[in-house]
Amino acid sequence: MKKKNLIISLLVGITLLFVFVYIYQVSNCLHESYRKQEFEKQKKQLEQKKQALTHELYQAKNRDTITAFAKTLGLQPIRISQVKKLQ
Repeated sequence: MKKKNLIISLLVGITLLFVFVYIYQVSNCLHESYRKQEFEKQKKQLEQKKQALTHELYQAKNRDTITAFAKTLGLQPIRISQVKKLQ
């Protein structure tokens, strides 16, 4: 009788252990799924920021933009007479 109770107790204990392990795995899976969604959202935001910065860089490298900026600063083109020869 004691052996039978021991076996039943072990089976119940092992079953409960498996249930808790399963619950733990499911909760970890959900947690990682949420983290993945956060990372994907962050990746999308960073890609948009990269695209905006790339566009801004190309605008800054544009010759017309540089010329307009130089005119706002009051700069004028350099003439050859202004260049001095180094000896």
